[in-house]
Amino acid sequence: MKSDKNPDWMRLYELVCEQIEQTDKTSFRLLAAVPLAAAVGSGVLTLIEPKPSSVGGALVALSLVGLLITVGLFRWELRNIQKCNWLISRAALIEKKLWPKQIFHIQYAGYNKSNTRMNKLSDIQNSKILFSDEKWGKTQAVKLVFLAATLAWLAPIIFAVQSIIDEFSSCLSLS
Repeated sequence: MKSDKNPDWMRLYELVCEQIEQTDKTSFRLLAAVPLAAAVGSGVLTLIEPKPSSVGGALVALSLVGLLITVGLFRWELRNIQKCNWLISRAALIEKKLWPKQIFHIQYAGYNKSNTRMNKLSDIQNSKILFSDEKWGKTQAVKLVFLAATLAWLAPIIFAVQSIIDEFSSCLSLS
């Protein structure tokens, strides 16, 4: 049995890599499910005729629930990214401990360093996308996907509110 002062670095490295893989799997599941649910949910709600106004109110309420769930999942995903970045930094430290003289063929120790094979990846991440000077990577892609999903939930709200306004203005014009 090993003492606490001499940990099994390889086993610790494997565990950290498993955690990184799990956070990435969670991210990919969310990036697939959230836009799909937002598109289908908001699309169905937009197609429902919001008359009478009580139905319009229900559509607004359902759309707000979808919007709030999307925003909540977005906050969760940002935390997931933060956790993944922390795990990557831990994996890099363990790699330096396990393979102190190795420069190439390690997974995380050279992450974002210009003198490693990750250079090509950082060239892609540092390219200007959508006319922005901000560096694009996983976080920016997640923000774009969740922004689109959040905006999708606004469509049924706008249509329902417009229908309610039209219904009330027609009632006022009849009086």
